[in-house]
This record gives sequence, structure tokens and C-alpha cells, in this order.
Amino acid sequence: MTDYETIKAENKRAIESAKETIRTRNPGKQFVEKMNKYIATLEKKNQYGRFGVVDSYPDNPVGVTTTHEFGHYLADIFCGQINGEKAWKDSGKMSYPLVAQPKQQAIRKAFEKAATDGDIYKISAYSATNQHEFFAETFTMREMGEPLPDYIKEMLEEVLR
Repeated sequence: MTDYETIKAENKRAIESAKETIRTRNPGKQFVEKMNKYIATLEKKNQYGRFGVVDSYPDNPVGVTTTHEFGHYLADIFCGQINGEKAWKDSGKMSYPLVAQPKQQAIRKAFEKAATDGDIYKISAYSATNQHEFFAETFTMREMGEPLPDYIKEMLEEVLR
């Protein structure tokens, strides 16, 4: 069992325990609402196949993590994803809004589509954190030769042009 499978099993036990507490202890409305939110959070986490792309490569965690971080660097250089216009200017490129904003929009659209279509669950739980992690995780998958939906491949190509 992988670490993430262990976490998913622990989440499942916690869900059952929370449900049992609600069923048998007759708690107040506020407590039930909090427990139901907790249950929903754990159930959502259990839908992912892995926490991060690195989990699929236990023999190469440093290489995969470095690839992930390099994805952040590239997103910053090509479209100022993390440091905005400062990274763009530091790289010597001009016309930040004209070039960077459509690339950032491509990432946002792919991120939203992956969340809506459920593809995010095939990528990783970490990719669902935000658009930055989504880009780095999908970049890592591409570099590791993993399959990706066409719209994500197209987004990566557009950003890295």
C-alpha cells in the first residue's frame, strides 16, 4: 500500500467514525454541520489517485520534485505566474500584458476545465490547490511521459512558447 493509499484508508475510517458518532450520540445541529463538512472534505480527498505526481515515482523523488519546481520557474518566466511582471522584466522580455496575460488565462481555463470535468482527480490532489500547482504538476506529468488530456497538452505548449 502506498502512503496515499494509507491516507485514503485512514480517511475512510475517520468518515465511518464520524458517521457513527452522528448516528449514535444525537449531537447538536452545529456539531452535525461541522462533522458533515469534515466528512465531505475527506470524501473529496479520497477521490484523487495520488497526493502529488511525486508519489508515483518512489525511486526518484528528488528528480520529480526538481521537475515540479522547474515547472514553477518556467511558468514564472513565460507568464509571470508567481512573481508577476517583475519576473517578466527580469527576464528581459517586453510587453508583459500582451504576452503573459493570455498564457495565464490558458492556465486558468485548463485548471477550471480539469476541475469541472473531473480530470483533476487523475492528476493529483496537490494540483487542485491552485493554478500554480496545477501547472507544475501537469508539467511534471508531461516530462515524466504520463498521459494528459489534449486540452492540458495544448495549454502547456501555449505557455511554453
